[in-house]
Amino acid sequence: FPVTITPIYFAPMGATYGVIVDPSNNTVTTYGSFPGGVQFDGAVLAPNGKIYFVPHTASIGRIVDTSNNTITTYSGFPVVAGAYIGGVLGPNGKIYFVPCNATVGVVIDPNTNNGTSVELYGNFPGSTAYIGGVVAPNGRIFFGPSSATVGRFVDPTNNTVTTYGSFPGSQAYNGACLAPNGNQYRDWE
Repeated sequence: FPVTITPIYFAPMGATYGVIVDPSNNTVTTYGSFPGGVQFDGAVLAPNGKIYFVPHTASIGRIVDTSNNTITTYSGFPVVAGAYIGGVLGPNGKIYFVPCNATVGVVIDPNTNNGTSVELYGNFPGSTAYIGGVVAPNGRIFFGPSSATVGRFVDPTNNTVTTYGSFPGSQAYNGACLAPNGNQYRDWE
């Protein structure tokens, strides 16, 4: 069977240019211009083939069209130091940024307004509350509790936020993954 090797795009956190790695021959290619200064923390590939970089301290978001490596911008999200860390592609095709220091959730619909349509929803505690997220088999998006003492998940059918459980806080977890049996596992920091 032929194997298709796809390039890897790294999120430019402090870098001033983008990097693409070709895993078939380990070559590195650069593209574009980015602001540097801890701007983006994570990336999500949308079904439209574009990569959305997650705004960490950025005031303007960036989208890379992987067909030609052009960069477009989006705005409308709250600008807070350490606002979001990571993102999740929901079962509805929308991208949900994980609210770390942000007190409001952000979701982007890649199919609306050239993929720059930002919608705010819910309330979050800020203060490094969540890092990482995962889509459960029921379609809900669970955010990994870092300093939060309660878990939160989003129902992407209506963007409602629900709390659950009790967690230790104090940057207890950093990231999550879904196991084949449907259980979620969190990484200790």
